[in-house]
Amino acid sequence: MFSDNNQISNRQLQILIITNNLGIGLILLPKIFFDYSILNMIILLCLVTATIGLMYKAAEKFKGKSFFDYMKKNFGIYITKILSIFLLAKIILTTAYELKLFAWIIKIYVLPNTNEFVTNLILILAAGYLISKGYETRARLCEILIWLIVLPLAITFLISLFNLEQIIIDNNRINVKETFYSLFIFSQLDYLFLSKQFVKNSSYKKILQATFLTWLLITFLTYIINLRINFETPLPILKLMSMTDIPGGFVQNQDFFIISFVIISFFVLVSSGLFFSTMITAKKISLATAITFFSLLIPNNFLKSAICILGSFFYFLLPLIILCKGGEKN
Repeated sequence: MFSDNNQISNRQLQILIITNNLGIGLILLPKIFFDYSILNMIILLCLVTATIGLMYKAAEKFKGKSFFDYMKKNFGIYITKILSIFLLAKIILTTAYELKLFAWIIKIYVLPNTNEFVTNLILILAAGYLISKGYETRARLCEILIWLIVLPLAITFLISLFNLEQIIIDNNRINVKETFYSLFIFSQLDYLFLSKQFVKNSSYKKILQATFLTWLLITFLTYIINLRINFETPLPILKLMSMTDIPGGFVQNQDFFIISFVIISFFVLVSSGLFFSTMITAKKISLATAITFFSLLIPNNFLKSAICILGSFFYFLLPLIILCKGGEKN
């Protein structure tokens, strides 16, 4: 039975971090770092770790309060409202970008004749139903769904690893711009301030463990992708899944792997975005859902730019402001 306190454990938080980041990371990062060195991934790992550390240290000053209660007490209600609007915009724009990517992938691999808005609407409604059950329910569901992400990856990459004839490390180029941009596609960072109030005795060590595990997996698997696929392709991870032959004819059509991996990954991402959007809009699920859906009309170029600008503020500037503020007001 689910409890009524809407609290999750550190283990469940770790699972949420992995499920939020692993799928989107493997879909986007191999393309971003195609033709570049694995050093890009290592630099990004360090950047993500430093950002999490900065945000978590700032969150420790909340002392059991929610992010919004702390901001109201220390910065005033008007500044808090402005920050809430900006944070809502960041989360919704990120969710809209993820929805557009999901619809595009589904159109290529599953439903080529279906309107993308219909695909997005179905995913939004399913995610909306999940978040109406609370944060703990979502965390418990992810304890099951994570295996539907990990198992297809494990099978695909074990077979790919055994088919490698040689390991080559001869590319030393670093793309600073793309590496920095990649930081903002990972939505779990958006929720570090907001999720702390839902975690029982949240542990910085546990967060770092989950982050390192996720990024080590992404780094290793991205490198395998680049070794196996030596030509430019929009979605390298899905291409690798489709070209992997399962010994013994256990699975004849690898589209099953692709569909389960993509749908579960984006379902988890979109449910995260809608949950925290709903929390900011005073638990109005319909309002957050409507804003997210109509955000799909925004062009991709504007989405990326806005996500980077807002992300820079919430990942770096705001934590520094909180840390420099001093002690909490009485």
